[in-house]
Amino acid sequence: MPANPARISQITQAARAATQSDASVKVLSLGARDVEVVSALYDYGAATTEVTRQFDLMKVARNIYQITLIQQNGQCQVGQSITVKYPRFGLADGKVFMITGVSEQWGRGLTILTLWG
Repeated sequence: MPANPARISQITQAARAATQSDASVKVLSLGARDVEVVSALYDYGAATTEVTRQFDLMKVARNIYQITLIQQNGQCQVGQSITVKYPRFGLADGKVFMITGVSEQWGRGLTILTLWG
């Protein structure tokens, strides 16, 4: 039985690429850049789905904040989600952030969180 030409083409390629673009992102963010993500995804359909998922995450404006909490030592972990309500920075109604960094100062009773969202 002869091999399928499409299959031969797929397995002999060193790499495959899937792309996603949105011109409105470059208009809103003049510093927007092309991002290349290397993965071991084998199937083109799976790669296309993944590039769309990551693109949707990256194209939304995100902020990074660092906050200091008192008497919260040991209660926060990287990867947790927390809601921050603060009268400034557009956070009056509250916004969910993911904790990307935790620094504990046990002697002073302080926890410094780096938040992304």
